[in-house]
Amino acid sequence: MFGLIPKEEKFFDMFREMGATIVAGTERLKLLLDDYSDPISGQREIKEIEHRGDAQTHDIIRRLNKTFITPFDREDIHALATALDDILDLTDASAQRFVMYRVETPTPEARELAFIIVRCAHVIERALKHLSKKQLSLLATLPSTYAIRRAQLDEGAGKLLVEYDGSRYRLSEVTNILHALGLPVVEPHS
Repeated sequence: MFGLIPKEEKFFDMFREMGATIVAGTERLKLLLDDYSDPISGQREIKEIEHRGDAQTHDIIRRLNKTFITPFDREDIHALATALDDILDLTDASAQRFVMYRVETPTPEARELAFIIVRCAHVIERALKHLSKKQLSLLATLPSTYAIRRAQLDEGAGKLLVEYDGSRYRLSEVTNILHALGLPVVEPHS
């Protein structure tokens, strides 16, 4: 049977574009920490990527408000767009903190967390590629693949924070990004 009013399928492409933007933002954060020769310039580039993500989020919300039939629940589309935007906001906030607090050299632990964040962003990007009319049911059967990967990434981030107990206040923005990525972070014991 066919519907008289077609569903708007553009959302899938928009989410895939946002996934690529998240990867670009997190990779730029990692590059900022790996090559800390010009943190101000790196932070500006991350801000530009974050603005691109804001525009993509606004486009999704605008399209959502104009679309009669959506490929999945309106609330889920809104929540996903907002959560993806939060990742970019927190990535930008992390870069801003390095500049604002005039960090002279990022710690190895901060670099390792940035690496984990990039890996998480790639997992999200791959998951977003499964969002399509035909692959929504496939995505529901794949949570174990992503859950196993997520558990591995979560474990690594938790160990880093526990090992880096003395300076966790500097990692609060990175911790927020890990939370936005859906990774529960183990706080070090005081």
